[in-house]
Amino acid sequence: MPEPATLPTPPPPTVRLGGAPDATRLIFVLVTMGFSTVDDLVAYFLHSDKGWLIASALTVVLLAAILGFILHYRDDLFARLFVFGLFAGFAELPSDHYAVGVLKIMVYPLQGPFIWSSPLYMPFSYIIVMVQLGYLGYWFTQRWGLLWATVAIAVLGGVNVPLYEYLARRAEFWYYQDCHMLFGTVPYITIFTETFFSLVLPFLVSLLLRVSWPVVALLGVLEGAWMFVLFYFGFKLTG
Repeated sequence: MPEPATLPTPPPPTVRLGGAPDATRLIFVLVTMGFSTVDDLVAYFLHSDKGWLIASALTVVLLAAILGFILHYRDDLFARLFVFGLFAGFAELPSDHYAVGVLKIMVYPLQGPFIWSSPLYMPFSYIIVMVQLGYLGYWFTQRWGLLWATVAIAVLGGVNVPLYEYLARRAEFWYYQDCHMLFGTVPYITIFTETFFSLVLPFLVSLLLRVSWPVVALLGVLEGAWMFVLFYFGFKLTG
């Protein structure tokens, strides 16, 4: 019986990966993910018109924690994921504008500072997502290889982010309208885009370990631009 096809294992990183032990990184990522979930649940049950303020505060706290981790451990991997996420977040702004200003299926409460069509905290929140999912993609790759890591992180992204979308409506972060939605709350387009947005992360993270800092930034821009492609075609597929 022929062996099942597998993706080639990425070559060892050419960048020296100084920093925290993998176990410490993993615990940090899981704790921050848990903290985010608890915060979102609190905002969900509070159902406050200050949702934008809660989301902004959460972003600031987690960014400070990530920066503190990077500086304390001099962690090269998290530093690269931080820069990658920063550029991805700003490159994702056109897809946010497309959803809010063009299709008008996404609505943010008109409170707090904005950058284009998005709350100011939004592009910076991508740093947190990229550090969390990006590291998990790296961790899965080290243990299972690139193929299964890709499957695992796509499933995680496709499930985790829609859960956040479900909580976001009542938490007054944002909501969707005039599109097909699961349970009347989570758009199918979000499940589609977040699954395929996460799908490429293990491969991109394997590249981050072997390229210069300007290329790390460029890969972040490409990841953010990929979101626009997914959103554009995802809306045509799912409505």
